[in-house]
Amino acid sequence: MATDRQRYPAGSEALVPRDAVREIRFETVQGSLRQVGILAGGIGGFFLGGAVIASEDSDDGHAVPMAIVVSAALGWLGYRLGKEADRETTIITIVD
Repeated sequence: MATDRQRYPAGSEALVPRDAVREIRFETVQGSLRQVGILAGGIGGFFLGGAVIASEDSDDGHAVPMAIVVSAALGWLGYRLGKEADRETTIITIVD
């Protein structure tokens, strides 16, 4: 995939001058830390949300939705951290 979509539209072939290429980057996402992150964040958010519910003095109805939001937010954060840990970048530098 080219970065400049104006010069190199998706799905088309183009000749690139050899002098214009300095490096080639390959990014792959492999592993299962994304799923582990979702589980860890979701479970941690569930217990943290439970602590929020238990510490609420008034019963105004906002504790349960807040616990769900905290659980979902920590699950999302766990996914993002797991995805970053699963990402592997290979850089090939072209030397004259």
